[in-house]
Amino acid sequence: MSTEKESDVLEKIIAETAVHETADVYRTLWGDARSLSQMPIVAGDDLFSGALARRRYRSARSLVKIVRGPSGVFLSEWAYEDIRGEPYGLLSKRPMVYFSDTQEAIEKSLWCYEQGMVTLIGEVHNAAIAHEMARIYRIDSLIADTRSLELLRPALQALSEPLASLSIVDTMFAPEELSWTLRYAREIRLVLALPETGVLASAPLTQKPLFAASAHTRIEVVEGRLVASKAIPLVTPIIRYDTGIRAGDLSFAE
Repeated sequence: MSTEKESDVLEKIIAETAVHETADVYRTLWGDARSLSQMPIVAGDDLFSGALARRRYRSARSLVKIVRGPSGVFLSEWAYEDIRGEPYGLLSKRPMVYFSDTQEAIEKSLWCYEQGMVTLIGEVHNAAIAHEMARIYRIDSLIADTRSLELLRPALQALSEPLASLSIVDTMFAPEELSWTLRYAREIRLVLALPETGVLASAPLTQKPLFAASAHTRIEVVEGRLVASKAIPLVTPIIRYDTGIRAGDLSFAE
């Protein structure tokens, strides 16, 4: 799931990262491999166990966030301009961000600001206040994870009219369990994403969602899991990264 142009960009990123003075972690992981076809599959534990300063491909005005992964906690750094380019939501006048993880809520709110939108950040630990603020602000779009979305159901049920858009950001989806949202938004997007990779793919919410890889993203299926490469020069490059996401749970467009 990639284009020839994306492969060329990835080859360039690999070549430049391999000689970058602060990319020791990559040189250790890659060994003598220098082409995309030779790249080993990299696990999160291997990539992110290294110090942030030794896996930095470039310096930029950026956000450093704490990511709580399956195997522990690590730091992930994202340049503001790269956050801006990730398709987390759709443009609107009064967006709301509502995530169970505060770090992710901050990043998605920054995405809104980078798009020129002033966003409302909902506090998931006090759903009653979040409901009231959503009503007062008269939100017209929502970006949330599946866990938090259920908490906001009373606020959505109280809407006088459907939202313009709802973006559900997560690593797995149960369409039948999300079908209740269909009456509360005109457009609903399932956004497949990890904190350390950004958006991998998206799909409209249907009974059988068909995902399309996001721009500049190359997705492979290896031993039943999604392996992702991002054809953009991120602060921490994502080259043949084992996402841990089971491919069998998702359907992709050719």
